[in-house]
Amino acid sequence: MYDSWPSFPPKALLEGTVTEFGDYDQCLAIKPNPIINGPKYCVISLRIPLPKPTTLHINLNHKVDNILPQELINGNRSENFFNKLAENAVYFYLISMRLGLCFPEKCDSNDVHVLVQREFPKYKRLLKAFSLKENAMKIMSTDNKPELRCLDGIRVLTMVYILVAHVIEYTDWSLYKDTFRIKDAMNEWQNIPLSKVHTVVETFFLLSGLLASYTTLKRTKAKLENFDRQSYVCQRVIRLLPLMAVFILLTTLVPLTNSGPVWNRFMSERIDTCYTNWWHNLLFIHNFIDSKHMCIGTTWFLSVDMQFHLLSFVVILAILKKPRFGLIVNFVLILVSILIVSTLIFVMDFTPGRVSTQFGSYFMNEWLQYVYWQPWPHASVYFIGLAFGYYLYKMRLVKLTQSQKWLLWSAISVGYVISIYDTYYWTFGAPNNRLIAVFLYPSTRVVWALSTCAVIWMCLSGNGDLVNRFLSWSAFTPLSRLTYCVYLTHIWIVWSFWASRRQLPDNFPSSVWAMVCYTVFFSYLIGFAFAVLFESPIAYFQSVLKKVLVLKPKETQIYREENGRCDKIEDNIDME
Repeated sequence: MYDSWPSFPPKALLEGTVTEFGDYDQCLAIKPNPIINGPKYCVISLRIPLPKPTTLHINLNHKVDNILPQELINGNRSENFFNKLAENAVYFYLISMRLGLCFPEKCDSNDVHVLVQREFPKYKRLLKAFSLKENAMKIMSTDNKPELRCLDGIRVLTMVYILVAHVIEYTDWSLYKDTFRIKDAMNEWQNIPLSKVHTVVETFFLLSGLLASYTTLKRTKAKLENFDRQSYVCQRVIRLLPLMAVFILLTTLVPLTNSGPVWNRFMSERIDTCYTNWWHNLLFIHNFIDSKHMCIGTTWFLSVDMQFHLLSFVVILAILKKPRFGLIVNFVLILVSILIVSTLIFVMDFTPGRVSTQFGSYFMNEWLQYVYWQPWPHASVYFIGLAFGYYLYKMRLVKLTQSQKWLLWSAISVGYVISIYDTYYWTFGAPNNRLIAVFLYPSTRVVWALSTCAVIWMCLSGNGDLVNRFLSWSAFTPLSRLTYCVYLTHIWIVWSFWASRRQLPDNFPSSVWAMVCYTVFFSYLIGFAFAVLFESPIAYFQSVLKKVLVLKPKETQIYREENGRCDKIEDNIDME
């Protein structure tokens, strides 16, 4: 019966088609049965509410002004859906929308009226999901104050750090003037942090693990019977997959946007693999399958994150059943990951992480493929975050004395310094020591993770003071929402900057920092546009899928009991 209904809004509505009959014959061909008696075909008319005509002699060349609320008005009238209809609103003085609907014979006119009143607002929400102004206002809003608000600042600072580092890392050094100066610049201690993005990105894995356990425990109230297994997996897939698919599709169009002496070759080397290996990304296996020819190298993170999310399903299930046993399983996974990465570093004679002066095909091909792009070097950080999320759920506030605060902040600072400068000894070409490398690489990741956990704990326990006020600054909230989109699209800016060079830039600090500022600004600008055009509309359909296909009635009730708190927390999981 429902299959015979027409589409709504009517197809070609913007061209003036306002009637859809559906399938009249299919409706009346339904055989009578005790439930519906028989079919009944009805044509309903929907009148668009319009103000009284301003003149008695109104004709089709007149305009109807002031019929749209301000939130639906977008700058360019010709490109906005609602404004397009408003320009032709005069027609609706003469015509009405007509829809042919099929109902059971038992339904009367009152039933039809109630159904139309209930269903029509859904289509209004659907149309608003594509409103550029509405989407932009949602992103820029600072009214929503998530429970773990300090994570907004941590996420934004980490993303900016990655943008800065990628300007340096994804550079074709032959496009600089005076290339021989680069060694001296990289030997300077203040420039060492620019090469440590491989350590800093661990923050996103930590936050991902933390939020996976914390939000699940909050939703389920730490009760196994409230844990929706299907929801836990599906929500992550529908969060990451659609945007990555759109991103890959648009990336294949980037070569058409500009030109330059090395443009074609530069873009070909980075995008051609997407024409054959794009499906690896959509299955989240591109870090395992033919990773040497990965479609867009920066997407390795999404693959590893999804693999961790699937593995964390087992750990969280164990924690909900028996918390102590679950935490033991979590600890074993941390030890196993450290053992695997240590073995690889020893066997393949790798340095303990990225060295600022270390470049070349060996590092890029071997170390990235066998270590960095794989789950094992990051698993320890992810599962430390998962355990910390459990701790935060159980946490009770502890007030520290001033001296205790200074001591802990000092320890945190030392931990960060050790993690950033762990490979400084090898910067000047010192020979590698396998035993030191085996110990140093995994341990500095653990130190980084514990230092970040300590910062979060200080902020959430009321001991963060100035640091907490900074990280919880409301300006970070909209920027935090853009993290996933900025992470995806920033590589367009980096590639375009270098591939379109007509003149060689110099490598003086002022020039490099000018490039950094350019990249950060336009990365967030493009990320904002990407979020408004794609992420927000997709998020609407994701919410529909969650309610219709994923969430069980029991879990939906938990959302209501929490009065929206869980929704606020999950909105904070941007990317990771």
